[in-house]
Amino acid sequence: MNKNIIPKKWILIRGLTRSHFHWFEFKNLIKNELNLDSVECPELPGNGFLHQLNSPTDLLTCVNELKKQIAPINEPVGILAISLGGMIATKWALEYPSEISHLVIINSSFSLSPFYDRLMPKNYLKILKILFLSNPKKIEEFILSSTSNTKKWINILQDCIQFQSQHPISLKNFIRQIKLAKHSQFKSKPQCQVTVLTSENDHLVNYKCSLTIAKHWQINPHIHPTAGHDLPLDDGLWIIEQIKN
Repeated sequence: MNKNIIPKKWILIRGLTRSHFHWFEFKNLIKNELNLDSVECPELPGNGFLHQLNSPTDLLTCVNELKKQIAPINEPVGILAISLGGMIATKWALEYPSEISHLVIINSSFSLSPFYDRLMPKNYLKILKILFLSNPKKIEEFILSSTSNTKKWINILQDCIQFQSQHPISLKNFIRQIKLAKHSQFKSKPQCQVTVLTSENDHLVNYKCSLTIAKHWQINPHIHPTAGHDLPLDDGLWIIEQIKN
């Protein structure tokens, strides 16, 4: 496939402890704006609708578990992934290069960056506290307020609380997913078209992590000046414009 031609099928992968439920309207937005044939949103075991399962502890297993949930890939597709999802998507592109033509990673981090940038220290105690409390309202208020710099999350808060109540995060799977990060030692850039997007005002992961990835791969990152970690929630249209460009 010509790398200048946007593929008609895309796969979306969420990040740490989040479900494909949390793409909200973005999955429809990207499909409509890019005139796609299909958008698939597989679920990482341990998250959301698969919360009862154990999360994998290596990235290749994550990739293969996601591949089981989608239609067979007969021609190269695009993958858009956020945070931990970016690590999984990169592994996918490296292990199965014929399947991916476009890779868009958002606010991700690899082992190239120090741990205190990959998850800012100010969040450590807060995260552990709310997971121990297992209070859906407090969990969602913390996650949404920490990952969004707009007030859009207020409108989806009640839906997120209800979803969290029915599909709870477990501390065990949170820890298993954190450990996945140590496997993100990607020495080479995937062969596909790669776009690195980041939010300068990300309060969860230091945006310098994305700059480090882009520098290592010798590509130019695209930096949003105001959005938070959940860039698809804060400014989905901006993401789509970067893909078009």
